[in-house]
Amino acid sequence: DQLLEPSLQCARFVCEEMIQISRRCESERLSMLPNLQSSLRSAVQSYIEECLVPTEDMVSNLVSCELAHINTSHPDFIGGSQAIATVLERKKGVVEKGKQKFED
Repeated sequence: DQLLEPSLQCARFVCEEMIQISRRCESERLSMLPNLQSSLRSAVQSYIEECLVPTEDMVSNLVSCELAHINTSHPDFIGGSQAIATVLERKKGVVEKGKQKFED
């Protein structure tokens, strides 16, 4: 949750910034046609906002994947071969203790 909300907020900021950039890219001649300018602004803004929904879904999925990832390079992580070696060492110790009790 600590990673998801800031990530979604970042996507929303990008969306708002793209809308602002699209308005700055308008030609001065476009102001002579206010209806066209308004329609164009509305269409661009709607398109950008429609893209926000799948973007937020993708960001949520990416965050979920990162949270589910197992960090195998963490020093406390025991890999497969190391785990088997540990089990075999413990088993060997138990067998040796059993032999000593039998011999005594």
